[in-house]
Amino acid sequence: MVKTYPGRASSQDDCGTGIFIKKAINDAIHTEFGTTTEPVSIRIRHMGLPATSLDKGLTLAAAIEDEETIRKLEIEN
Repeated sequence: MVKTYPGRASSQDDCGTGIFIKKAINDAIHTEFGTTTEPVSIRIRHMGLPATSLDKGLTLAAAIEDEETIRKLEIEN
């Protein structure tokens, strides 16, 4: 069963059906799987300090991206 919600037919979110897509998807998920009120516990772990400078990592990533861009441009020509 899909609930309908009042909306504007000209809205980009509802495709003229009066059902907002995000709301309809959320309702379908909640109908199928239900909702839970149980608290969620997430374990947090300390990963320590970085083994290398993050600046060097960003420089390396930029260099790799530049090489890939050059390779793609050479293939096109």
